[in-house]
Amino acid sequence: MKSIALVELFPYHSECLYSQLLFMQGHARVVLICDQRLAPVVKTFGQVYDECVFFDFKELSSLFKLRSYLIRNKIDTVVLNTAQGSRPLKFMLLPFPKRIHFAGIIHETQKLTESFGQRLISRKIKSYYVLADYVNLLFPANLGFKHQFFTPAFYPKFDTVNLPDKADQIWVCIPGAIESKRRDYKALLALAQHPQLKENVKFILLGNATLGEGTSFIGEIQRLNIAHRFVYFNERVSDELFYSYIRQVDYLLPLIHPDANTAGDYTKTKISGMFPLSLAFEKTMLCHNLFAQVKGFDYNVLFYDNLDELVDTINQNRKVEHTFTANFDKNQSRYLSLL
Repeated sequence: MKSIALVELFPYHSECLYSQLLFMQGHARVVLICDQRLAPVVKTFGQVYDECVFFDFKELSSLFKLRSYLIRNKIDTVVLNTAQGSRPLKFMLLPFPKRIHFAGIIHETQKLTESFGQRLISRKIKSYYVLADYVNLLFPANLGFKHQFFTPAFYPKFDTVNLPDKADQIWVCIPGAIESKRRDYKALLALAQHPQLKENVKFILLGNATLGEGTSFIGEIQRLNIAHRFVYFNERVSDELFYSYIRQVDYLLPLIHPDANTAGDYTKTKISGMFPLSLAFEKTMLCHNLFAQVKGFDYNVLFYDNLDELVDTINQNRKVEHTFTANFDKNQSRYLSLL
């Protein structure tokens, strides 16, 4: 049986690991290799791999140790969970036996044409995964790479915890850190202050609000006397609490709007982590119309063009037929096709 190493050199993108481990079960001997800071996350996976190894990838020497491990253990294929950035570049510059096949996830496909470092990485990686159909359809042509997409919409099972009584409230969820470079939080402030927004609408900020720009945002909603519209957390949100809220919310709100610097990227070259979440838990996303004409944007979405339309949709608690799902067999087949 083929031996495959799934490798994450950074302490992030862990949300993509579990799906891949499930896809490979029974098809290969799988070794999961991660930065040691991901150990608490990996503990939640259960036994979906044959072996797990941690390194401190902040140390350059760990890349040499990893190379030795792969060769010594006769690994046939290496999949980089994050196949971009400084650590993968340094790792890919090391010499390897030609028998080892490399593949990886490119999280921002514009790097394939715009980054010299990515070109160096691509001397070894000839097969790339992306995380959505629409990104795959727009994959840079004529570069000679094999490419395929899968949806990382399969998650470990976590216990459900008791939440505050929802009653007749409408819960609109914005998961993750509060970062204005990724989401339009000014629009969220305007939405929460909209005179037509019903009083039973609550915004769930599902992340640690003490990190990044969170403190200033919380200060702003308090100054504006709209903090009662929000649920937020002053510490890390446990997996159990995170997924308990995701199961109960009415909408996911990406807050990706045309005037954001990264808006074009999200329609062409990268995804938001909210997109696979919406499929996994059959949640309706509220997305700006800039996504409406994106071919392959196969999610269950209600679109809006302005805040008035968004308020009207939320107030009426409109539903959308969930025609798109995360089909495990199809995702697995696409994933295995590059290995």
